[in-house]
Amino acid sequence: GQEHQWLYDEVLYKSACEHEIHLYQKIGALAEQLSGKREQNKADTLVSNTKTHKKILAFDSTVITLDYLQKLIHAKHPDIKTIVAAGHNTRDRNQVMQLFALGNQTEEKLIALCSDAMSEGINLQDASCLLLLDMPSVLRIIEQRIGRLERMDCEHKEITVLWPDDSDAFSLN
Repeated sequence: GQEHQWLYDEVLYKSACEHEIHLYQKIGALAEQLSGKREQNKADTLVSNTKTHKKILAFDSTVITLDYLQKLIHAKHPDIKTIVAAGHNTRDRNQVMQLFALGNQTEEKLIALCSDAMSEGINLQDASCLLLLDMPSVLRIIEQRIGRLERMDCEHKEITVLWPDDSDAFSLN
């Protein structure tokens, strides 16, 4: 067809390549303008909530974000224990389940950075604060995340659920 002519015509091929190079250069220039402010704000919000909540659960669907947030928090606040529980590491998963189980009276401040592998079928109701680090495209996932700590036998009178105040690019459709 007409749309594949550039495969057989050297002049059209060179033109197509130059167009592609131009697009990648534009993408590169835009990517260089990105700042780490959004993720730093998430880390700062988690840390500031340890003043009123001893145990905090935070959920994000992207595992690399969880590792990066742990690094950001540890750089400024090495005194706050953070655990990344993404489901692939059984030891970390079990540690979060144990530390956030009902009635576990640990004195240290804890932040569990969880992927959605941790959002189903486990009880983490010793936490009193939940942070949604991203906005899932499906409401059921939000319900599952909140359901980890909002249980009938929860000892907290109320729990705090914090939602991202994001731009339209990151919000639910």
